[in-house]
Amino acid sequence: MVSIVITLYNKESYIERAIKSALNQTHDNCEIIVVDDCSTDNSKAICLKYNNFIKLVSNETNQGLPKSRQIGIKLAKGDFITFIDADDYLSNNALRECVELQKSTQAAIVQMNVKRRITRFNIPVNFKSIYDSSRALNACLYNEQFFPVHCCGKLYKTELLCSIKPIQYNGFWGEDRIFNLPIFASQPKIEYVPSAKYNYRWSGATSTSFNLDALQEYKQVYQIKSDWAKEYGYEHYIPAMQNEFVELLKYHIRHLINSNTMSHDSALDYLQNELNQPFWSSYQLPTAENLYGTEKKSISRIAKKMISNLIN
Repeated sequence: MVSIVITLYNKESYIERAIKSALNQTHDNCEIIVVDDCSTDNSKAICLKYNNFIKLVSNETNQGLPKSRQIGIKLAKGDFITFIDADDYLSNNALRECVELQKSTQAAIVQMNVKRRITRFNIPVNFKSIYDSSRALNACLYNEQFFPVHCCGKLYKTELLCSIKPIQYNGFWGEDRIFNLPIFASQPKIEYVPSAKYNYRWSGATSTSFNLDALQEYKQVYQIKSDWAKEYGYEHYIPAMQNEFVELLKYHIRHLINSNTMSHDSALDYLQNELNQPFWSSYQLPTAENLYGTEKKSISRIAKKMISNLIN
């Protein structure tokens, strides 16, 4: 049996599609567990329409996504577990394809083909990930393009998830990496089945929204990964992890510029205050003004290239 765990918080526009995609699986031995993390919209009422087909669990207090997933794992009765975010959905044959491959290979994890779908138009866009399972741990530590690091789009053996002590982290940004880090470090056998598709709702990389808290949470994620690497003998990965984090900082600077939430001077002050934090003391970074100026030029080059491509 496959236990399908759907984590839910305020996704009234999408939760019914996620539930239907679970109910419509051609693999006929499934249970569906929906963990509602104190939704304040109409999400729970929509779930109640399917009360005869799903197990709905309502958290008494808002627990966050990682804890909601752990609640689903503890309730799961299946030999396998897969996760669906409430705004995503599975292709109808996804679990059948995964289970059949697992039976023939005895894999501990079966990875689906993850399709990003741009929100407004539902257009599929391929991930950059190269699905190289031999580099799954590297993906968690410093380069997610080596292998998909998200929890969704995978069929896990339940005994694998229950045998691994999870790393405690309850943030929103980067939580999938933290979830999979100890799992991938155990060197499970991973197989990939491209015919099984997980459809991931993506708002698009050109969004002008910017969340200042995201960088602070990613700093927590980096610190957790760094501490873990030191504890378990992966210190040699730390320089690559730092390089990746510098690129993430630049990415946030570009979004800060595009968001227009601060004036030029205020943005520079924010960046200078950030770089003065002890976290960055081991990094050899340019000044805040140089970083800001370089990324602003980078945005201009990208815009010019896009315009040139449209004209030509």
